[in-house]
Amino acid sequence: MRKLIVLLSLLAAFPVSALAEPTSQPLKVPEWTRMKLERPKLKFQKKKLWNLAALPAYFFVEVNLHEGSHTLTAMARGYKVAAYKPYPHMYEGRFLWGAFYTKAGTSFRPVDDALITIAPYITDVIIFTSVDLLLGFRVIPPESVAGLIVYTVGMLAPWINFVYNINNVSAMNDFSVFAKVNGANRWVVLAVGDAIAAFAAWRLWVRGRDVLFSAAPVKEKPSRVTVAPLMGGVNGAMVGIKF
Repeated sequence: MRKLIVLLSLLAAFPVSALAEPTSQPLKVPEWTRMKLERPKLKFQKKKLWNLAALPAYFFVEVNLHEGSHTLTAMARGYKVAAYKPYPHMYEGRFLWGAFYTKAGTSFRPVDDALITIAPYITDVIIFTSVDLLLGFRVIPPESVAGLIVYTVGMLAPWINFVYNINNVSAMNDFSVFAKVNGANRWVVLAVGDAIAAFAAWRLWVRGRDVLFSAAPVKEKPSRVTVAPLMGGVNGAMVGIKF
């Protein structure tokens, strides 16, 4: 009798919930996966291809920014500029996209030579970063015409200018001259420059999605079964139930 009482006491104390089947927990989707699933599909805005017609103007602006940076830095360092040609031309049998010229026999001090040579690329980085921030904080709406123009002038054109020059290893190239003046290895300068260009390419893509793409409209899937009972008579009505 005592054993039976002990057994009944144990059964009474044992939680009934322990015998129940475990309840299934709701599936938790990681934050990065949820954001990826919720991200709308992007569609390229073909209507903005008109911007290609303005490429000559963009090129002219970029050449002026490039050669203007050389020129203004030289003037600020006390050198006299003899000619300013921000357009393609030939000089001593060489083709140049643009150039500025000082008087014959002008000798640059090493520090001035380095500053004048690298000035356009400092300008590119400043303009690129400024436009990235202006579009990112929507000071200039990226989907607007103004956004498209400043994106092309302030990000795409400087990036092309930077990539073209950093990978041009001719002796007369700005980065070649900069490396020579500073006693640096041209290939080290190339590697560092390409690393900067790669990071800038990522920023170019991030802003390009806002400027050149729009969210594609979501197409609703047609229902597979439709039950539409029709009630006869003059005042008959059709009721549709979709599955």
